[in-house]
Amino acid sequence: MSQILGEGTRVPVPQPHGLYEILGTFGDIFDYIHPDHTLDPRWQTDFLESTTLPFPMVLSRDRTRTVHQITCHKVLSGIVADVYKFRVRVCKTKSPASAAAFHSARNEPAPSFQHTPGESQLI
Repeated sequence: MSQILGEGTRVPVPQPHGLYEILGTFGDIFDYIHPDHTLDPRWQTDFLESTTLPFPMVLSRDRTRTVHQITCHKVLSGIVADVYKFRVRVCKTKSPASAAAFHSARNEPAPSFQHTPGESQLI
């Protein structure tokens, strides 16, 4: 993983392994949980930020609405922005048939994740 800071300077973010490395990379959310198990609003202020999307996205739950920003962890905001910018670049360089196939695959319903009897429930 990496994070872009300022003028396109990419700073590597090591992939965390185990709870302590996750807490060290993304912050200790347990410090922000109140005794009544609600989350302190400081978590959002300290660790989350909005990222502007390079194109409007239609909400899956309400196809009449679009969003122009998403909120994610500050450590991942540069990566998230890069992913959406890459999608725009790929769609512009692909043939119309490829773009149509990508659009079709993206709009197909998600596969069912129902388990068959005897199948492990752990993924």
